[in-house]
Amino acid sequence: MTSRKNNLSFSYGKKSIQFDSSGMEECRIFSPRKIQTEGTEKEIVKESLANPIGSPTLSFLLDQQNPSKVTVVLSDITRITGSQLFLPLLNQIFQERRISPRKITYLIASGIHPPCSKEQLETLLGIKGGSGLKLEEAKAPYRYRLTNGSAVIQHSARDEKALKPVGAFVDGTPLKIHKLAADSDFLILTGSVTLHYLAGFGGGRKAILPGISSYESCMELHKLSLCKQWNRKNRRASLGNIRGNPVHQRMEEAAKMVSPAFLLNTVCDDHGKIIHAVSGHWKKAFQKGTGFVRKAFCRESDSLFDAAIVSCGGFPKDINFIQSHKTFENCIGLVKEGGALLLIAECREEIGNPDFLKWFRFPSEEKFVKSLKENFVINGQTALSTFNKCKRVRTYMLTNLDEKTVRTMNIHKVASIQEFIEREKLEGKKVALVPNGSTTWFRSSR
Repeated sequence: MTSRKNNLSFSYGKKSIQFDSSGMEECRIFSPRKIQTEGTEKEIVKESLANPIGSPTLSFLLDQQNPSKVTVVLSDITRITGSQLFLPLLNQIFQERRISPRKITYLIASGIHPPCSKEQLETLLGIKGGSGLKLEEAKAPYRYRLTNGSAVIQHSARDEKALKPVGAFVDGTPLKIHKLAADSDFLILTGSVTLHYLAGFGGGRKAILPGISSYESCMELHKLSLCKQWNRKNRRASLGNIRGNPVHQRMEEAAKMVSPAFLLNTVCDDHGKIIHAVSGHWKKAFQKGTGFVRKAFCRESDSLFDAAIVSCGGFPKDINFIQSHKTFENCIGLVKEGGALLLIAECREEIGNPDFLKWFRFPSEEKFVKSLKENFVINGQTALSTFNKCKRVRTYMLTNLDEKTVRTMNIHKVASIQEFIEREKLEGKKVALVPNGSTTWFRSSR
């Protein structure tokens, strides 16, 4: 099963690590499936906007409703959406429909993430270079203004003054979202449809919850990843699954309460290039997008491997461990139980949450989940997922994280790919090589 391509490049932060696989006889290289696209990235988005799903065009809706407050929800820097390419297209439509820039607010859906830097916001908004626009910091925290008059606001889940109740879920749990979205005459959701290890898929309804929701609403959402009856993870809250998935159902219920006017979601390849776009009704367009993602990024293998060497695809996919974990989840299905996996992830911003490591003090999943239910924190379920995978396979990391941090998670740190190969004695064994595991979900067809 040896691949002809022996020289591989594994992305690591903003650099790359070269690896010669010629000495490994029983290896298989899994590269992202090549997707044939028609037209440029902008043409793909334009085609989607001209042919919305389950909705009139954005231009028609703007003419019909003539809104005085337009709010465009954007993903933060941890998500690759191509916003720097599609925002000028949206702005062109606003201009054609005579929507003044002063009526437009860009709301950054940070969820519980820390705020973006000014430079990161400029990247998201696509205003670097010859756009002629500049981003000016306002006096209030999390607030900026473009020189054309549009506001740029970063959501903060704990800022009660910026939140507004919009209803309650069927179980009585209240939902609060950013008041700029709640009070908007015309709410547009943007983002990218991706695989997600709890919600099944990212994108779509996720821009509302957790994107612009209160900390408490986010907490209640993530608790749904745990079984109510037993002390274990809810198996339906899993990668690529939305059927019966309680996390997905809660997100969808939140979006229904808010009733966005329009949605634009992209699908990006492993290089961040837009290869597909869906627009229109927030639910119907998103569902169409998940079908494309499943077809494009789900790969099946007819056998399990003794080991796997996987990279997240570099920055920002490996910006911290919590983001890198997505690649771990995507690729675990390649390795047989008791096998080994090397995760190549720089983690320049370390773990991504100061309380993450404390969860690894428990000896079993049952005790872990029992404590998590009693003292729930958002990233606890990510720690639980990591805990379970490290029990299933011997896990190694090539990373900037220090030895103590890595060891706390029951992971072994190595200085090179070769060290991993030697420690696991992989000569003659079946090894999967994944240069970019963040965008592809691997399943066994057995």
